[in-house]
Amino acid sequence: MSELHVGDIGTIMHFTIKEAGVAVQLFGATVKNLLLEKKDKTVITRAMAFHSTVDDGVLTYTTTTGDLDQAGKWNAQIYLELPSWKGHTSKAAMTVYQPLVVT
Repeated sequence: MSELHVGDIGTIMHFTIKEAGVAVQLFGATVKNLLLEKKDKTVITRAMAFHSTVDDGVLTYTTTTGDLDQAGKWNAQIYLELPSWKGHTSKAAMTVYQPLVVT
């Protein structure tokens, strides 16, 4: 994942879903949500897309206006609904940086 900055739009976030070190096949996933917990502990939910195929376990989300609105430590977690399983992945810590301001 690229370095994230407050106000970034169009940054593609890639997440690989693995179990025991092996990519999970996401065939039949009906829900693929990215949960982002901001520095102030509010949580936003965004729908994710398959990166290329359902076999590689990779999901993506592209940031839009207003997503990255606070600098600091954030958490990311994915919620999935598959035919045989529903649940959350482990949390992943990430940092959203304050960009330089031109004066």
